[in-house]
Amino acid sequence: MTIYLKNNNGQLDIIAFYLASNFLKPLFNFFEEKNYFVYVGCLAEIIDWAEEFYTQYHHKLNNWETFEKSKENVYNAVNKDEFLHAWGNERMNEFFAMHKKGVIYSPRNTANYE
Repeated sequence: MTIYLKNNNGQLDIIAFYLASNFLKPLFNFFEEKNYFVYVGCLAEIIDWAEEFYTQYHHKLNNWETFEKSKENVYNAVNKDEFLHAWGNERMNEFFAMHKKGVIYSPRNTANYE
């Protein structure tokens, strides 16, 4: 992730770390094959998600009070972490839907993946 630090003051790393902490394990468990290459592929996917989130929302979340009340707070989150988690959950569902129909990840089922 050092490559990504150049222009974002480490914010992309923080986003990637948060997403990996919450979604790497369920993403890895989604695949039948378990090996190093699948794990690295999952990490690469998470980094892509972090870049996507950073590009879409980082500048908007700098003023949380305004963003919280805006229509862009589609998850009705009460803080930045909750918004990122809801976004990551939605992104995970999109990934599952693209790769295998009928698979849904719910934060209520997180214990099943830990």
